[in-house]
Amino acid sequence: MAWLLPGIFSLMLLAISVPPEMQNGDPLHGVLIAGGAFILAQALILWLTERWARTQP
Repeated sequence: MAWLLPGIFSLMLLAISVPPEMQNGDPLHGVLIAGGAFILAQALILWLTERWARTQP
């Protein structure tokens, strides 16, 4: 579960952030964008979890 939501978010960010002209280009760009999207998604999930934990009594 800890990796499911960041994985889904990273796929969404990847689909949104890759312009059509880069989809058939260098595979290294795809790996870099996918890695960046995954890191951003993981950071978002950690931030949301920490924010939720602070509000618990």
